[in-house]
Amino acid sequence: MKTKIIQKNVIYEDDETASNLEQMVEAFMDIGNKNVNMKSIEIGEKIWKLCNS
Repeated sequence: MKTKIIQKNVIYEDDETASNLEQMVEAFMDIGNKNVNMKSIEIGEKIWKLCNS
């Protein structure tokens, strides 16, 4: 079964892409609870690249 994540009217049916997006969302939720660490910054850069690709 494919994971579907809808973002800006785009449906990602690629499991790897969907999984990466889920991990990024979780990481950003964690930032609110913890100090920003390098992993969070790296994930933020990945999201920025995805949104601007």
